Amino acid sequence: MSDGKLSTAGEDPTPDTPLTAGAMLKSARERSGLHIAALSASLKVPVAKLVALEADQFDLLPGAVFIRGLASSICRSLKIDAEPILRLLPGHPATLPAADLGAGIGDLRRPRLGGRPAPSVSKPTALTAAALLLCALALWWLPPVERIREVADQWLSGLSTAASSRAAPEPAMLGVPSAVVQAPLPPAAAASNPGAPGTVADLLVFTTRESSWIGVTDAAGVVKLSRTMGRGETASAGGAMPLSVTVGRVDSTELLLRGQRVDLTPLSRNNVARLLVKENGIERTD
Repeated sequence: MSDGKLSTAGEDPTPDTPLTAGAMLKSARERSGLHIAALSASLKVPVAKLVALEADQFDLLPGAVFIRGLASSICRSLKIDAEPILRLLPGHPATLPAADLGAGIGDLRRPRLGGRPAPSVSKPTALTAAALLLCALALWWLPPVERIREVADQWLSGLSTAASSRAAPEPAMLGVPSAVVQAPLPPAAAASNPGAPGTVADLLVFTTRESSWIGVTDAAGVVKLSRTMGRGETASAGGAMPLSVTVGRVDSTELLLRGQRVDLTPLSRNNVARLLVKENGIERTD
């Protein structure tokens, strides 16, 4: 395996970079609001292989058949046309040298010993065709993007539960590095039952301008909200604080905390926000 360093999934190609198959796949995934880890869980493919494919680091992947099959699976899951992407991947006729394209013609004209003509299809070609057929059959049975989002909901809910259990000891936050982004709670926080533990119904209100996945888990690990909200939908959630919150598409989601709007942009990474809502502020956990 090559020792080359994998590119970070959050990096976007620069304007001077030629359009590649990996860049097209990454752009399509980010437009759909699907996190690379959620796609990995649905396809049962390691995140490292998805990152390598999006970075066009094909030497880190098993081979051309695997690369094209994986790209086709992603395209079908995202409901996009696979042909423009497959045309740029290894194994496409347009990417093969002229000598390789002409080799099969020479084999057809060359008779075998004993005077019998050579077989019309070489063994490697037959094996490649069989592998591509198996990939096509596998793609037929792959789940649509709706099923991927259901798997992503379950997977991200587990992450939120783990994050809330790790964040329980309040004094430990004194040593958090300066890189952690925290936002103060709105002024209304001081007036909401100061003598009781942080359990508030409908503490958070989400409104989505486009489709976006929202997840909320309370301090006890109870999932309060976990679904993909459609355009123009509004949903609320609350519970025992701290609350672990995940917003799948920050640019399409508005969050109100006790009636006050929260700017999610500085609290997000790659258009995804993972937050811990506490009595004294909001903390980014990724």
